Amino acid sequence: MQLDDVIAATSPDAARMEEAMKRSVRWLDRCIAAHKYPKTQNLFCIIQGGLDLSLRKRVLACTALLPEQKPRYVMGVGYPEDLIVSVALGADMFDCVWPTRTARFGNAITSSGTLNLRHASYSEDFSVIDPECGLTIHNVHYLLHLMRSARLAIMEDRYPVFIKDFFAKIYGDDPGRFPGWAVTALRTVNVDLLSM
Repeated sequence: MQLDDVIAATSPDAARMEEAMKRSVRWLDRCIAAHKYPKTQNLFCIIQGGLDLSLRKRVLACTALLPEQKPRYVMGVGYPEDLIVSVALGADMFDCVWPTRTARFGNAITSSGTLNLRHASYSEDFSVIDPECGLTIHNVHYLLHLMRSARLAIMEDRYPVFIKDFFAKIYGDDPGRFPGWAVTALRTVNVDLLSM
Protein backbone atom coordinates (compact mmCIF):
# COMPACT_ATOMS: atom_id res chain seq x y z
CA MET A 1 0.00 0.00 0.00
CA GLN A 2 1.36 3.38 -0.91
CA LEU A 3 1.71 6.28 1.47
CA ASP A 4 -1.12 8.75 1.48
CA ASP A 5 -1.49 12.32 2.62
CA VAL A 6 -4.04 11.90 5.41
CA ILE A 7 -6.56 14.63 6.07
CA ALA A 8 -9.85 14.48 7.94
CA ALA A 9 -12.64 13.55 5.53
CA THR A 10 -14.76 16.33 7.00
CA SER A 11 -12.16 19.07 6.53
CA PRO A 12 -13.71 22.26 5.19
CA ASP A 13 -10.44 23.19 3.44
CA ALA A 14 -11.10 22.25 -0.21
CA ALA A 15 -7.63 23.33 -1.38
CA ARG A 16 -5.96 21.17 1.26
CA MET A 17 -8.22 18.23 0.35
CA GLU A 18 -7.24 18.51 -3.30
CA GLU A 19 -3.56 18.82 -2.35
CA ALA A 20 -3.85 15.59 -0.30
CA MET A 21 -5.49 13.79 -3.22
CA LYS A 22 -2.85 14.93 -5.74
CA ARG A 23 0.05 14.14 -3.40
CA SER A 24 -1.35 10.66 -2.74
CA VAL A 25 -1.66 10.03 -6.49
CA ARG A 26 1.95 11.20 -7.04
CA TRP A 27 3.09 8.77 -4.34
CA LEU A 28 1.11 6.02 -6.04
CA ASP A 29 2.88 6.79 -9.33
CA ARG A 30 6.23 6.45 -7.52
CA CYS A 31 5.13 3.14 -5.97
CA ILE A 32 4.09 1.76 -9.35
CA ALA A 33 7.45 2.75 -10.84
CA ALA A 34 9.30 1.08 -7.95
CA HIS A 35 7.12 -2.05 -7.78
CA LYS A 36 9.58 -4.87 -8.49
CA TYR A 37 7.48 -7.99 -7.85
CA PRO A 38 4.03 -7.44 -9.38
CA LYS A 39 3.44 -11.20 -9.77
CA THR A 40 4.01 -11.96 -6.09
CA GLN A 41 3.12 -8.69 -4.34
CA ASN A 42 -0.07 -6.70 -4.46
CA LEU A 43 -0.04 -2.94 -4.59
CA PHE A 44 -3.06 -1.18 -3.13
CA CYS A 45 -3.64 2.42 -3.98
CA ILE A 46 -5.11 4.99 -1.62
CA ILE A 47 -6.89 7.93 -3.17
CA GLN A 48 -7.90 10.84 -0.99
CA GLY A 49 -10.88 13.04 -1.66
CA GLY A 50 -12.70 13.36 1.61
CA LEU A 51 -16.37 14.22 1.29
CA ASP A 52 -15.86 16.61 -1.63
CA LEU A 53 -18.16 15.27 -4.35
CA SER A 54 -16.13 16.73 -7.23
CA LEU A 55 -12.94 15.05 -5.94
CA ARG A 56 -14.82 11.79 -5.41
CA LYS A 57 -16.06 11.93 -9.00
CA ARG A 58 -12.45 12.24 -10.14
CA VAL A 59 -11.61 9.22 -7.97
CA LEU A 60 -14.54 7.32 -9.45
CA ALA A 61 -13.18 7.99 -12.93
CA CYS A 62 -9.87 6.46 -11.80
CA THR A 63 -11.48 3.36 -10.27
CA ALA A 64 -13.36 2.72 -13.50
CA LEU A 65 -9.94 2.19 -15.10
CA LEU A 66 -8.99 -0.59 -12.67
CA PRO A 67 -9.08 -4.16 -13.99
CA GLU A 68 -12.44 -5.79 -13.18
CA GLN A 69 -10.86 -8.82 -11.49
CA LYS A 70 -8.86 -6.71 -9.02
CA PRO A 71 -10.22 -6.10 -5.50
CA ARG A 72 -11.53 -2.71 -4.38
CA TYR A 73 -10.29 -1.76 -0.91
CA VAL A 74 -11.84 0.93 1.28
CA MET A 75 -9.79 2.17 4.22
CA GLY A 76 -11.28 3.68 7.35
CA VAL A 77 -14.81 2.41 6.79
CA GLY A 78 -16.22 0.40 9.70
CA TYR A 79 -19.82 1.38 10.47
CA PRO A 80 -22.20 -1.40 9.37
CA GLU A 81 -24.12 1.02 7.12
CA ASP A 82 -20.85 2.11 5.46
CA LEU A 83 -19.89 -1.50 4.78
CA ILE A 84 -23.23 -2.46 3.24
CA VAL A 85 -23.34 0.64 1.01
CA SER A 86 -19.67 0.24 0.01
CA VAL A 87 -20.28 -3.37 -1.04
CA ALA A 88 -23.19 -2.20 -3.19
CA LEU A 89 -20.83 0.33 -4.79
CA GLY A 90 -18.28 -2.38 -5.60
CA ALA A 91 -15.91 -2.52 -2.60
CA ASP A 92 -14.45 -5.91 -1.67
CA MET A 93 -12.30 -5.26 1.40
CA PHE A 94 -12.31 -2.92 4.39
CA ASP A 95 -10.00 -1.88 7.20
CA CYS A 96 -11.01 0.23 10.17
CA VAL A 97 -10.29 0.57 13.89
CA TRP A 98 -13.85 1.68 14.71
CA PRO A 99 -15.34 -1.74 15.63
CA THR A 100 -12.67 -2.49 18.24
CA ARG A 101 -12.25 1.10 19.39
CA THR A 102 -15.96 1.53 19.97
CA ALA A 103 -15.98 -1.72 21.96
CA ARG A 104 -13.26 -0.36 24.25
CA PHE A 105 -15.55 2.59 24.97
CA GLY A 106 -18.40 0.26 25.94
CA ASN A 107 -20.38 0.15 22.72
CA ALA A 108 -21.71 -3.00 21.09
CA ILE A 109 -22.65 -3.24 17.43
CA THR A 110 -25.79 -5.33 17.10
CA SER A 111 -28.15 -6.45 14.39
CA SER A 112 -30.56 -3.72 15.50
CA GLY A 113 -28.05 -0.88 15.96
CA THR A 114 -25.29 0.19 18.35
CA LEU A 115 -25.81 -0.09 22.12
CA ASN A 116 -24.04 2.06 24.70
CA LEU A 117 -23.42 -0.56 27.40
CA ARG A 118 -22.19 2.09 29.83
CA HIS A 119 -25.75 3.41 30.10
CA ALA A 120 -27.30 2.85 33.53
CA SER A 121 -30.09 0.77 32.01
CA TYR A 122 -27.55 -2.01 31.37
CA SER A 123 -25.96 -2.02 34.86
CA GLU A 124 -27.98 -5.07 35.98
CA ASP A 125 -28.64 -6.53 32.53
CA PHE A 126 -26.69 -9.76 32.03
CA SER A 127 -28.58 -10.97 28.98
CA VAL A 128 -26.80 -11.56 25.68
CA ILE A 129 -25.88 -8.41 23.80
CA ASP A 130 -27.53 -9.56 20.60
CA PRO A 131 -29.85 -12.59 20.41
CA GLU A 132 -28.29 -13.37 17.02
CA CYS A 133 -24.80 -13.67 18.58
CA GLY A 134 -23.68 -15.33 21.80
CA LEU A 135 -20.00 -14.36 21.65
CA THR A 136 -18.14 -11.97 23.94
CA ILE A 137 -15.84 -10.71 21.16
CA HIS A 138 -19.00 -9.32 19.75
CA ASN A 139 -18.23 -6.33 17.48
CA VAL A 140 -15.70 -8.12 15.30
CA HIS A 141 -17.87 -11.24 15.15
CA TYR A 142 -20.95 -9.21 14.24
CA LEU A 143 -19.20 -7.47 11.33
CA LEU A 144 -17.72 -10.73 10.06
CA HIS A 145 -21.20 -12.28 10.17
CA LEU A 146 -22.65 -9.22 8.42
CA MET A 147 -20.10 -9.50 5.60
CA ARG A 148 -20.72 -13.28 5.26
CA SER A 149 -24.44 -12.55 4.97
CA ALA A 150 -23.77 -9.82 2.40
CA ARG A 151 -21.61 -12.20 0.36
CA LEU A 152 -24.29 -14.88 0.43
CA ALA A 153 -26.93 -12.35 -0.65
CA ILE A 154 -24.71 -11.34 -3.59
CA MET A 155 -24.13 -14.97 -4.59
CA GLU A 156 -27.88 -15.64 -4.39
CA ASP A 157 -28.59 -12.48 -6.44
CA ARG A 158 -30.68 -10.84 -3.69
CA TYR A 159 -28.36 -8.09 -2.47
CA PRO A 160 -30.79 -5.17 -3.04
CA VAL A 161 -33.37 -6.93 -0.83
CA PHE A 162 -30.64 -7.65 1.75
CA ILE A 163 -29.74 -3.93 1.82
CA LYS A 164 -33.34 -2.88 2.34
CA ASP A 165 -33.85 -5.46 5.11
CA PHE A 166 -30.62 -4.35 6.80
CA PHE A 167 -31.59 -0.67 6.89
CA ALA A 168 -35.16 -1.47 7.98
CA LYS A 169 -33.85 -3.55 10.89
CA ILE A 170 -31.56 -0.79 12.14
CA TYR A 171 -33.72 2.27 11.40
CA GLY A 172 -37.20 0.76 11.60
CA ASP A 173 -39.85 1.01 8.95
CA ASP A 174 -39.53 4.80 8.68
CA PRO A 175 -37.41 5.50 5.57
CA GLY A 176 -37.16 9.12 6.74
CA ARG A 177 -34.65 7.91 9.35
CA PHE A 178 -32.30 6.39 6.74
CA PRO A 179 -29.05 8.35 6.31
CA GLY A 180 -29.39 10.64 3.28
CA TRP A 181 -25.87 9.83 2.08
CA ALA A 182 -26.75 6.10 1.98
CA VAL A 183 -29.99 6.72 0.06
CA THR A 184 -28.13 8.89 -2.48
CA ALA A 185 -25.17 6.51 -2.87
CA LEU A 186 -27.36 3.45 -3.33
CA ARG A 187 -29.42 5.18 -6.02
CA THR A 188 -26.24 5.32 -8.13
CA VAL A 189 -26.37 1.51 -8.28
CA ASN A 190 -30.15 1.33 -8.79
CA VAL A 191 -31.08 0.47 -5.20
CA ASP A 192 -33.88 2.71 -3.95
CA LEU A 193 -34.08 2.46 -0.15
CA LEU A 194 -37.18 4.63 -0.09
CA SER A 195 -39.27 2.15 -2.10
CA MET A 196 -39.70 -0.50 0.54
